[in-house]
Amino acid sequence: MKKKILFLTVLATSLLQAKAQSHHKEVAGNNKIESRAKRARRLSSLFSAS
Repeated sequence: MKKKILFLTVLATSLLQAKAQSHHKEVAGNNKIESRAKRARRLSSLFSAS
């Protein structure tokens, strides 16, 4: 019984960590996309103002 509880606890912990890591990667990816879009808008405004 103790082994079963320990196994389920380890399994649940590893699944939660994997979910948190994938969420972190998703947020980091979104931030990169947003920063690229801001940079592109800034550059296009510089060129259009000239």
